[in-house]
Amino acid sequence: MTDISKLLGGLTVAAVARRLGVAPATLRTWDRRYGLGPTEHQPGHHRRYSARDLARLSAMRQLILAGMAPVEAARLAVDVETDVLTPMALAPKALEPSVDRLFSFALAFDLAAVKEGISNSLQAHGVAATWELLIAPLLIRVGEFWEESGKGVEVEHFLSEQIKSALLANTILLSDVKVRNATPILLVSAPEEQHTLPLYALAALLAESRVRATVLGVGLPMDALVELMVRTRPAGVFIWASSANSATLMDLEHLPSFRPASRIVLGGPGWSEIENSAWVAGDLTSACDALLGSLGL
Repeated sequence: MTDISKLLGGLTVAAVARRLGVAPATLRTWDRRYGLGPTEHQPGHHRRYSARDLARLSAMRQLILAGMAPVEAARLAVDVETDVLTPMALAPKALEPSVDRLFSFALAFDLAAVKEGISNSLQAHGVAATWELLIAPLLIRVGEFWEESGKGVEVEHFLSEQIKSALLANTILLSDVKVRNATPILLVSAPEEQHTLPLYALAALLAESRVRATVLGVGLPMDALVELMVRTRPAGVFIWASSANSATLMDLEHLPSFRPASRIVLGGPGWSEIENSAWVAGDLTSACDALLGSLGL
């Protein structure tokens, strides 16, 4: 297995911050609090991050974004052993507007600036890059602000609504084109799950492939999902769970089966400790690919 860190010669704090879309101060905090710091060291030089360090930090960021407490996310991320990085992890992480600028706009409750910034990024860079490099680190940044100051819940609610609005606007463009699927795709949250932004992001990403998906949001009882599947016979069903508590309330064995079978795709860290036979998507793009595959696309 090639050690990519040797090819890179190790990464500086600034380089890792750009790739993950977080502030250098955040990386130093994660090092100080959770021990997720650089491990490469040469005498007379600053410590540098290896490929394995970067993989762990990437896992930490994704878990926090999905709603996990930082201390728990760090406990899981420290066990990541891989030194194989995806092209996305190695690419420079910079979009315009920057995370810092959008964070400032959100703190000022500048509705027009936040909406314009997210919408422009979606148009220029697409859903996957905007989610990965702008929205995800921005949500992490707001969560850290709340954790450190005890303030900012209103900022998170404000920002979530603007993100949702921008993603919906991107999805509604489907009304102007011929969609490729006659068979439904359903996007749902596990019972008692409160996070829905990943569902709207996935719907917008599917829309880029001219595939329409139905977002059912929060609070859908298990029996109601079963009834809807019986009535619509969807090609694919995506179920999001950011916590094990919500995932355990989803009885996957109770879901109806058809011929051809609905493809069940799971997303979110809540499934990591749950025994199941369904496929767990590691990221938004993987979930999109699996759902497109359910349609034969």
